[in-house]
Amino acid sequence: MGLEFDFNQVKTNLMTIQKNIRKNVIDKSLDAGAEIILEEEIKNVPIHTPNKKNRRAGGRLKASLGIGRKTGTDLNRKVHVGIKNAQEREVVYGYYQEYGYSRGGKAVSGKKWMKKSFNNSMKKANEKIKDVVMKEITSGIKK
Repeated sequence: MGLEFDFNQVKTNLMTIQKNIRKNVIDKSLDAGAEIILEEEIKNVPIHTPNKKNRRAGGRLKASLGIGRKTGTDLNRKVHVGIKNAQEREVVYGYYQEYGYSRGGKAVSGKKWMKKSFNNSMKKANEKIKDVVMKEITSGIKK
């Protein structure tokens, strides 16, 4: 008389979790966090209005914001959020708005809108990433 344990179901559940993490969890959680950060950047981006009468002339920097491609593998995966696929003019304007510039001895400080957006949205992005990871890991497991 003894006890017998069958760990086959535990083993299959662990294999399912491992496959889900490799295939879905990392990319889906990165996308969810990047969306939160992008929304905050769009909210804080400075709008260039060269002509006060024609306000539609500005907004090219805002239109160039987006989520870029993912790089790296497994746990070293990264996603680029910010200015993407823009003309050189928007990239330079975004750089000067972030870091500032000096012209003719006069220094203009940057607005730090990207850094501010990142810091303001980090807590919400981490919560969203955590929720997506928990949801994706537990999907496909037999109880």
